[in-house]
Amino acid sequence: MTPSNGNSAALYLLTPAAVRAQSQKLFELACQNTLSHSRLEKEKLAPLADKLIQLMQEKAQDGAIGPLTCWRDFECGALDRWGLIAGGRGFEAPEEMAYAAIDLAVVTSLFATEPNQHWQYDAPLSGETLQGREAMANAVLNMFTSGAFSAKAEDPLRVDAEILMALQDEEVTQSLQLTSRNALEGFKERTRRLRALGEALAMRGDLFEQGGDIRPGFLFHHLQEIAQEAPLTAAKLLDLLQEGISPVWKNAPTMDGVNLGDTAKHSMLGKEGDPAQLVPLHCQMQWMTNSIIEALMWIGFEVQNWNTLTACTNLRCVETFLQAGVLTQSLNDCEATPLAFDDESLVELRALSIILVEELAVIICQKLELTREQLPLPCIASVLEWYHQWQNASQNTKLKGKTINLRYDNPVY
Repeated sequence: MTPSNGNSAALYLLTPAAVRAQSQKLFELACQNTLSHSRLEKEKLAPLADKLIQLMQEKAQDGAIGPLTCWRDFECGALDRWGLIAGGRGFEAPEEMAYAAIDLAVVTSLFATEPNQHWQYDAPLSGETLQGREAMANAVLNMFTSGAFSAKAEDPLRVDAEILMALQDEEVTQSLQLTSRNALEGFKERTRRLRALGEALAMRGDLFEQGGDIRPGFLFHHLQEIAQEAPLTAAKLLDLLQEGISPVWKNAPTMDGVNLGDTAKHSMLGKEGDPAQLVPLHCQMQWMTNSIIEALMWIGFEVQNWNTLTACTNLRCVETFLQAGVLTQSLNDCEATPLAFDDESLVELRALSIILVEELAVIICQKLELTREQLPLPCIASVLEWYHQWQNASQNTKLKGKTINLRYDNPVY
């Protein structure tokens, strides 16, 4: 792991370069069949790529594949909820929409991780009963549009730090339609995370404050200043978000006073206490970055080098590789005991999936004669979600040994 000097080593672990490098080390161990929990069957990657190409041809007949971001979750059921809301709002200037979209992307990325499978949400706009990550994202969207995060009644589509800091569990209970029969595991941790976000924003007025107001969306002013000097890159945007928001992560490892967020140890990468053991993954922070990049594209604000970020290996991404047989895991590791985010078996699966998505991208782009820029990693991730949906819909029985039982009080995942 490099670099190794002082605070720079900790900051390096917040970067996509570190995510890719440490994941590659575990991938090489998997290729040697020496990992403790996971097995890799690379020969099954090419057939998976062929199936993904088939799904692309069936589901994206116009060739357009949206990147996997929070905006896809708002579009579930073929209803573009954000498009309707933004159109009804009628933003007076592009930057006004950027403020609101960044506000929404940040709170959704921190709150709307995959919930337990039994919780469901009745979506007001469509009347649908939603489950999974889409249900959680749309619950946040409805809180946002109702002004639950706004300090100004006349302007509901905003997220103010002062409101986040005062957010109460009881408010969230009602917004998430929680009852004794519709319980959501870990919802208090999600609410705590939003309160911590308010505190983190308030501590970084240089990034998030304009005219006395503090909002995630005001980061856009800083991005504009950077872009006046040099093109803004995806890695730089992630760096700014990590710098400003990483204090929200509870019980995460730290180094030299730096909160490392979605980072865990793996014993095969070094001795106990050696920083070389640390495997950064940063799923939600990269999801947040991707969501913001897409929103900025709408107003013609370019962010370069999207593929320097890594894949966001959420539960569905990992389960896709398990279901395709590319990865195998012992039944006990996968399903018997709920896994914490820092369990070595889950760390292996997520790290291996990061490299596998990149290898898939190479295969698919070569077969379709596309450049990586024409089909960036977030678009590959969308196709993997289609596969996950297809695989689960086509199974009459549970995919035994190919799903993950996760602890839903996980602080970073």
